[in-house]
Amino acid sequence: MDNAIHSLLNWPERGAACRFRSLALAGLRWIFVPGFPKHMVFYQYLPGEKAVRIVQVLHGARDLETLLSEDV
Repeated sequence: MDNAIHSLLNWPERGAACRFRSLALAGLRWIFVPGFPKHMVFYQYLPGEKAVRIVQVLHGARDLETLLSEDV
């Protein structure tokens, strides 16, 4: 998982944009964790700060929008 997260430092916009209904989750992106095809890293790219904020790592079978809404 470390490699997936570190790769975001070099290519932060590579993840897919999330398409949740909640406006609080706007701008959230995700990538799969290599070797764990059902686990996803959810993050925000903050271009003004040149930073990536890891929000959560979750199994894709969970209620993602509800869980992520609690963290944002």
